[in-house]
Amino acid sequence: MIDFMKSWMELGKEWRSKADAPYRMAASVLAVLTIAAIATDKTPAAILPMLFAATGWRSGSEWLITSMPPFLEFRDQGLSHAAVYAFFIAIGILWVLPLIRNRIDGVDTFYDSAGLVWSRAAASCWLILLFAAQTGNVRVVLERILSNAGPTMAGVLAWALGAVAVVWLFGLRFPFLASLGSLLAQVFTAGFNAGANVGLAVLAVPVSVPWTVCSWLFTTTSQAFIEAEEKSARIRAENSPVASGAIPIDRETAPNFGHR
Repeated sequence: MIDFMKSWMELGKEWRSKADAPYRMAASVLAVLTIAAIATDKTPAAILPMLFAATGWRSGSEWLITSMPPFLEFRDQGLSHAAVYAFFIAIGILWVLPLIRNRIDGVDTFYDSAGLVWSRAAASCWLILLFAAQTGNVRVVLERILSNAGPTMAGVLAWALGAVAVVWLFGLRFPFLASLGSLLAQVFTAGFNAGANVGLAVLAVPVSVPWTVCSWLFTTTSQAFIEAEEKSARIRAENSPVASGAIPIDRETAPNFGHR
């Protein structure tokens, strides 16, 4: 029993340490499947056999059609629409988190939100949209949200820029408003950077697989050279003296206090 528990613990450690890339690649394939399903008004489960047939794998396509699990036929338009809203709420949370960390920890918003690119969180957003496409027709609600989001974002952007400009102009006349204008400009810049990086992270998920393949094919440094560099850096780190923080003293010239 103890050996069984240890094996499961080791499996969990292995999954946590090396599951990032496989999860991102699987999510990339599912994201492409979701896009195809939305574009054709079909479910992802119905698109998959068509893709297998298009690639010449007839037996796999027939097996998916005849052996499709019954729960994949479940349809609920209300649940589908709720999942679409959950998708955009998740994106909003990813946008707000770097701003909160910027206020609490003083972390630079641009670099903090840039870490969302190729992250598991961005990939998980597509799984929510996959569920929405599987349980209902999401094109209508997506078109409604996106058609309203454009004018809303433009209005918010215009009001934010106007507020910064007005406070800055008044700051020229009233110096005590200059700090408020600087604060508004910082908040606007941080929000824009975070939003741009979150959008890039979500849009990068569908192209994760071809990007990974291309980056591997066109890597200009050999794996042997990378491993040699890592080994050399590890040897240098092991042989370098540990800094203690103490100031080195020349024993011959240092004054000898307390001794005659």
